[in-house]
Amino acid sequence: MSAWKTCCALRLGDSAATATDVLAVTTRQTGYRTDELKARIAKRARWSEKDYQDISTADTIDPRTLSSRLDELLPTNRIVSVDSGNFMGYPSAYLAVPDEFGFCFTQAFQSIGLGLATAIGAAIAQPDRLSVAALAGLFPLSILVQLVSVGTLLVFIAVALSVIVLRRTDPLRQRPFRTPFVPAVPILGALLCAAMLTLIPLRTWAVYGIWLVLGICIYLAYGRRSGLRLRAQAATMW
Repeated sequence: MSAWKTCCALRLGDSAATATDVLAVTTRQTGYRTDELKARIAKRARWSEKDYQDISTADTIDPRTLSSRLDELLPTNRIVSVDSGNFMGYPSAYLAVPDEFGFCFTQAFQSIGLGLATAIGAAIAQPDRLSVAALAGLFPLSILVQLVSVGTLLVFIAVALSVIVLRRTDPLRQRPFRTPFVPAVPILGALLCAAMLTLIPLRTWAVYGIWLVLGICIYLAYGRRSGLRLRAQAATMW
């Protein structure tokens, strides 16, 4: 059943039949799809370094330049998966893909952080292609590396001190490996890690402190309570 009017059309039925009926009553227009435009698109379909002014400095690199260089270095048989955010426009513009199956866009979900999962899924779906994940972070890479270093060094210090404590509180524990020259080796290890921590900038310590406080709050709000509940359940089982 269909009803046609001057300004609108309503059709209930098969989509192919609907499209055929619509084409029958409409007039095909050329619009902007001219041969000249087709030639221009074919000639300049890709972005290049001619389209912008490189604003790289001694400490930073223009994301357009980075994307352009990666396009030259990476194999052409690729799948480009981009995350959300302002930065993602650059890999999308400057990283070429071989066909419509070579581009995964998570922008439809409007969520930052989906790019990595998308790239992993694309790699599994098409193992014959290189999966390229174009991701953006919340911090500059230099600060992120320093944050990881702070966390790693603090863990090393905790492990070194734990060796000393366990040797005194649980000396009979079976140990596949025994640290030699205790407490000298653990103390030296902890001091060496502490010395390297003094090289970390104050701004990194400030960011790390914020994340540390957030982690403690999450632990106190959920983790500790959940741990006590699981211990109580385990005690009743035995």
